[in-house]
Amino acid sequence: MGNVTQYFINFKDTTSTARSVMFWLAIALVVAYFVASIVVKDNRKAVGKAFLLLAGAYVATSIVLFAVLTGIDNENDGGISPLSLYPMVVFAAVVLATAIVFAVSTNKTLRFVFLGATLLALIAVVVCLVIYYSTGEPSEKNYLSEGDVKTIPLWISAALLVVVIVGLTFLDKKALDFDTKSITYAGVSIALAFALSYVRILKMPMGGAITLASLLPIMLYSYAFGIKKGVIIGAVYGVLQAIQDPWILHPAQFLLDYPVAFAGIGLAGILRGTKLNPRLAFPIGALIAALFRLLSSFLSGVFAFGTFASYYDMTSPYLYSLAYNSTYILPDAALSIVVGILLMSSKTVMTMILTADAKKAN
Repeated sequence: MGNVTQYFINFKDTTSTARSVMFWLAIALVVAYFVASIVVKDNRKAVGKAFLLLAGAYVATSIVLFAVLTGIDNENDGGISPLSLYPMVVFAAVVLATAIVFAVSTNKTLRFVFLGATLLALIAVVVCLVIYYSTGEPSEKNYLSEGDVKTIPLWISAALLVVVIVGLTFLDKKALDFDTKSITYAGVSIALAFALSYVRILKMPMGGAITLASLLPIMLYSYAFGIKKGVIIGAVYGVLQAIQDPWILHPAQFLLDYPVAFAGIGLAGILRGTKLNPRLAFPIGALIAALFRLLSSFLSGVFAFGTFASYYDMTSPYLYSLAYNSTYILPDAALSIVVGILLMSSKTVMTMILTADAKKAN
């Protein structure tokens, strides 16, 4: 716990310096947005558009900066291959471009083209991971033999969870229409979550960490704008996490540990609109979201990392995966939920969340 402060001001090397600078830039960006929204009450739409450009620039800079640093760091220690890393960077850049298009244009054809490009970029990520996995390099780097990674169960698990999460989004009766406001808040949420994820209270040896409530921005966004939008920005954030802290053995494992797991965090708003008091609906929904992430990572741990159970004197890959993933996922979620409850105890914050997706009458 004493090492937490090193993430706030740390200039011992290039990567640490970048983390500290980008963290404080994100905080400054978010504070500036809310201050401007209060001061410029009569033209909040213009403030939102201006901030969207700033948030876009921040995310784009983060993607490029940390992709380069991750590539350098992992090349030095034999980590992630460029064939895995760079397609993720391209995907993140395409998502950013798509968000900007949705914010500034109502042209349906243009939006459709960029959505198609986003889908193709995601498919390209998976295809490149399949190609990379077929080389046998991921197994060699992690001292795995043939058969240690259970390919078929991994793909089945990923497919089933995708079906489940897509099915759950139909509980959200809100239309999936991203306007300037929802995209601006998405940019705020992703930027803040990305910055907070660098403040690690505990970093696990094989991926994962307890962070400074980094899941909370995604959870609150989901509660404010609905789980359809929450799941989407959660999945995008998951890909950014793969760029930030890559630990990839298999393409289906990548899906389970990153986009699917963090898309699950976007389910935090699942109880919005029920008869439950928001101060109760949010933490219960956030807990459901955290358990979905745990399930996704648990299945990844069983079928991709199960062989590492012996390193911890455990014979069951199921117990190993449950123990390993629970160690950081549950405390990480608990910290975010507690902070969220404290924030929602404020009437001002509660009103802001409940009215975030309200449409102005013409």
